[in-house]
Amino acid sequence: MFLNVGCGDDFRGDIRMDIKPDKWGLNLIADAHCIPIRDGVFDVVFCKSVLEHLVSPFKGLKEMKRVSRNYIIITVPNIHHWRRIARTLFTPEKDVNPLTKHFQAWDREAFKHLVNRVGDLIIENIRWGYFNGSMRWPSMFFGSNMIVKMRVAN
Repeated sequence: MFLNVGCGDDFRGDIRMDIKPDKWGLNLIADAHCIPIRDGVFDVVFCKSVLEHLVSPFKGLKEMKRVSRNYIIITVPNIHHWRRIARTLFTPEKDVNPLTKHFQAWDREAFKHLVNRVGDLIIENIRWGYFNGSMRWPSMFFGSNMIVKMRVAN
């Protein structure tokens, strides 16, 4: 089974969950902070560009770990991407991007720290790129997303 957390209009997954009820592919309305599914149901939990919007990414990741029995694949905006760096240089007073509502941002080490706090997750791969597969840049400055594949330890 495959859970797509924050699916938007993405039809991937057996269960497609989002907090907004107006999404086309949706079949479960729920918040990522409290996923209303029993423990260890899903082989894969997929979460594309959601964690940065959460008030508590720790709680959201902990919930994803709880419902997964094998893997969690997460994409988050790349803090080192040239557009993010430029925006920070020119508007340092803005903590939250008013267009995207990004409350969080991570680099590789900060994300590893978050994963370690959650516990019982093993990072198998971190890479930078465009998740749609059309472009895969080796440099962290050109890839718009950090893509993290984790395995549940227990």
